[in-house]
Amino acid sequence: MKLTGDDLRTIALFESITGARVIDMVPGDDVNTFLIRSSGAGRAIGKGAENLRRFRELTGKRVNLFVHYPDEERFVRSLLHRFTVESIEVVEEEGRRIALVRVAPVDKARAIGRGGQNIRLISELARKHSTLDGVRIL
Repeated sequence: MKLTGDDLRTIALFESITGARVIDMVPGDDVNTFLIRSSGAGRAIGKGAENLRRFRELTGKRVNLFVHYPDEERFVRSLLHRFTVESIEVVEEEGRRIALVRVAPVDKARAIGRGGQNIRLISELARKHSTLDGVRIL
């Protein structure tokens, strides 16, 4: 997906408010998803989440924030940071590298999301920013 001029302005606004460097953004109707460098995670949120709150007040959209790490397992864990990850195993299936993630049973439905929206977003970010071809929730 290509970013529009409005998307680039949204990224610039987010970076100016938070001081974090945005690697990628997935725009949405109600929420903007940002992938940031690991060095700016604490700064991006701000004390008491003040930076995220300020961004929401200015744009009217919630923020979904993920942190990129060079290590694939750590990156996948960060993509699933809201859930209890029990294990991650990277396997080869028909020439594709898939991260099989076991989450706590109480988190499985939420990790997948309504209509699979959460796992689609997580898989998209993993495909674009690692050598993985997808993520599957077990």
